[in-house]
Amino acid sequence: MKSFKFKHGAKYLFGLIAIMYPVLVFCALVVFKLPIRYLSIGIIAFAIIYSIINSRHYKGKHTVSLFVSPLVLCVIGVISLCLEDKFIILLYPALAAIAYLTIMITSFLFPPPLAYYFIDIFDKSMKTKIPKQIFDDFCFKASIVWCVFFLVDAIIAVFTVIFYVEHVWVIYNSCITYCIMGLIFVGEFIVLKAIEKKYRREHPSADTEAGKNVNS
Repeated sequence: MKSFKFKHGAKYLFGLIAIMYPVLVFCALVVFKLPIRYLSIGIIAFAIIYSIINSRHYKGKHTVSLFVSPLVLCVIGVISLCLEDKFIILLYPALAAIAYLTIMITSFLFPPPLAYYFIDIFDKSMKTKIPKQIFDDFCFKASIVWCVFFLVDAIIAVFTVIFYVEHVWVIYNSCITYCIMGLIFVGEFIVLKAIEKKYRREHPSADTEAGKNVNS
C-alpha cells in the first residue's frame, strides 16, 4: 500500500513540476540567476526520472503521449547544455505543443484518437453508455479541437520566445495555456454528458452495454 501511494504521489508530483516548468525556469534564471549549465543538467535529470516514474506507473499500458514531455525536456536540456543558450530552454512549451499536435494527428491514422484517452480521465464508463458510432464521432471531433488548440498554442508560445518578455512568457505558458486546456476538458465533459442524456431520452430502454466501444 505504501509503495502504491508513493508511486501515485511521485507521478502527480512530477506532473505538477512539468506543468510549473515556466515558473520554475523563471525563478531559476531571473530570481536566483542560476547558470544555464546547472539548469540544463537539472532539466535532463528531471526528464530521466520523470520517464522512469511514467514507465513504472503505466507498466503494461504504455502510450507514446506519456513520454512526450520527458523526451522534449531531455532534448532541450542536452542542447541548452551544449550551447548554454537560455532561449532553447524557453522553447519547451512550444516544442511540447508541436509534439502533442503530431501525436494527435498520428492518432487519426492509428485509432482510437488521442481524445479517447482524454475522455477516460472524466468517465471511464462513458464509452459503454452511448453507441460506438456516436462515441467515435465525438472522439474524432474532440481530437480536431485539440489539434487546433495545440497548433495555435505552439505559434503563440514561439512568439513569446521571439519577442521575449519575461513576465509575458511566464504568464502565458504557465497560466493562460493551462486555463484554456481546462476549459476544453470541461467543455468536452459537458458536451459528452449532453450527448449521453439525449441518447438516454431518445432510447429509454437502452442498456449500458448497447454501445460496444473501442475496447470490445
